[in-house]
Amino acid sequence: MTGLLVFAGVFVAMKWKKTGKKRMKRPRGPTPWPITGNLEKYGHMFQTKLGSMTVVVLCGIDTLKQALEIQGESSVGRSGLYSFSLTESEGCMTFNMKYREGWNVHKEIAKNPLRKLSSIADKNLTCSCLLQEQIHFEVSEIVRAFRDLSDTAGSFDLASFLTRCLASVICNLNAISPMIR
Repeated sequence: MTGLLVFAGVFVAMKWKKTGKKRMKRPRGPTPWPITGNLEKYGHMFQTKLGSMTVVVLCGIDTLKQALEIQGESSVGRSGLYSFSLTESEGCMTFNMKYREGWNVHKEIAKNPLRKLSSIADKNLTCSCLLQEQIHFEVSEIVRAFRDLSDTAGSFDLASFLTRCLASVICNLNAISPMIR
């Protein structure tokens, strides 16, 4: 029993010493709890722990713009979570994909129409831009559908409605975007 404790102690000490040498420059943040990570937010950029993985969290439009537009190449290519690797294998794009030339193409394809659509003023005064108006319409429709289904069926599959709502927004934006080029 004593030999096992000594072996475990030596193993932990060697592991601790080995990881101490590989310290990378990390964003500010508190020392995380072992399992839950950080419970408070520190500024617009901070690090947290998800289990044993360190994750950098960006908050705010200016911080995201800085990370994705200005420092895009350095923001991409970080090691990812397992759940992100599942979407990556299906051809989807996440911000932690390994950097490839296609990432810039995807970024430009998405950035330009969204920037234009978010700057077009809406004729109605319910929302400040056309993009918000489209999202507002789809959300109100899905809330109405949820109420109707809750009254009649009691329970329903939420995923199919959210998928249709998102697909409708994307299709409508694709229909509008050639008109604004």
